[in-house]
Amino acid sequence: RRARVQCAGTAATPGGVVGRGSGVWRYLTPDKIQIWARWCYPASDPGQLKTFVQYQWNGAWGMVARYLAGGNLRFRFLEERKADLYLATGLFQEWETWDWSGVKDAAVPPDAAPVSRNMLRLNQYLKYAVKLNETVDFSAMTHLQFPLKGRSLQPRWSLDANLFLQAGKRLTFVVHWDHVFDRNRGVPIDLFYYSFSTGLQYAL
Repeated sequence: RRARVQCAGTAATPGGVVGRGSGVWRYLTPDKIQIWARWCYPASDPGQLKTFVQYQWNGAWGMVARYLAGGNLRFRFLEERKADLYLATGLFQEWETWDWSGVKDAAVPPDAAPVSRNMLRLNQYLKYAVKLNETVDFSAMTHLQFPLKGRSLQPRWSLDANLFLQAGKRLTFVVHWDHVFDRNRGVPIDLFYYSFSTGLQYAL
């Protein structure tokens, strides 16, 4: 089961330039929850400054908490009636706390204690969306996130992809895939995790 609650709106600065803010609560599993807020400035230009804060929790991995704060410069290379393509680059600070609940028993040291760390990362992402026909849409976003101090050649790579099949005016059938590959985790869990799911989405 998945659930997503999103709110968004625009606001004008004293200079008359319009920015857009959004907030999202995303329930993926009982052990995996994400919350984030973003501000885009200006709201609709080909180039945008996007700032964000984010909170993640993943009990299955043993990730007690991950907090992110940063910004990206996002550039729109394609925006048509049926397709969009965006590329972004930026920096963010990451604070993490891990326990050992997701680690195999043989790899847990006798004096295991929670692991806390923070690091600055370089963020690169690509987002593509296309309307395949009147009832089918596809979107995908991929991130490469490089540590800037130590293990800089071991980025975290993630992909989130969705296929939307319109089943009615308000009802959509969704096929979802996401994965994360990371050789630089706080504790020695698996390098690669993926998720595949299907479901129905109802628009109020």
